[in-house]
Amino acid sequence: MEINHQPNTHHGRAIKRIRETLGIKQEALADYLNVTQQCVSSYEQKKALDDEIINKIGAILNVSPELIKNLTEEPLNINIENNTFEKGSSNVGKVDGDNILNNNPIEQILELNKEK
Repeated sequence: MEINHQPNTHHGRAIKRIRETLGIKQEALADYLNVTQQCVSSYEQKKALDDEIINKIGAILNVSPELIKNLTEEPLNINIENNTFEKGSSNVGKVDGDNILNNNPIEQILELNKEK
């Protein structure tokens, strides 16, 4: 049993990411592996898996075992733009000519209350 492990990789999470991307449930993968769904769940929680299991799962998911071994867990970066609440901002609502139509129900209630 040889365990291949590289920094910032997690074999189990790589399998889970690939499986979910392909739209395959744990139960289906378990059927192909002739194991229980709980066994697949435990594989997906392990940081390092032996080559035999990685090769079997890679063949079933139709991906290279190296992809499973080397898929890194890079942090998710989200850039938020246009986060101002000014006229013409995409976050405020719809723009109708020079008027901004606000879709916020609370602000609409406050505006109706002011009109009374």
